Amino acid sequence: MNLMNEVMRQPAGVVLFIFWVVFIQTLSVMFARSHREARWILAVWIGSCLALGWAYQTWGPEPGLGLIPLVLWLPLLILLWLARRSVNTMFAYGKWYWLVMITLGVFLALDGIYLIEEIILRLRG
Repeated sequence: MNLMNEVMRQPAGVVLFIFWVVFIQTLSVMFARSHREARWILAVWIGSCLALGWAYQTWGPEPGLGLIPLVLWLPLLILLWLARRSVNTMFAYGKWYWLVMITLGVFLALDGIYLIEEIILRLRG
């Protein structure tokens, strides 16, 4: 079993959202040459893929895998939020930038809820 097979076993809505996250972050390649923040996104995206793949191969489908995006993407979202004033939303880059921020925010909120639920379930026994 690999990580992609595990993703595909999830409900359709989860799979679609994960594909959206992959798509929106992969678009950073288009903007990385001329925008520093796009390079941050690309670097964190590559780091996340490598870390998740390694963690899955090491520990399997553990709920703790959700910590990796939380640890890597939360600082990224904060950096993007702090740099947002310099982004012009009249252009494609600006629109994409805000889609990334919204997507990361939604993902982190859902991931945080999932991790809290897992902690509560494990504490209950």
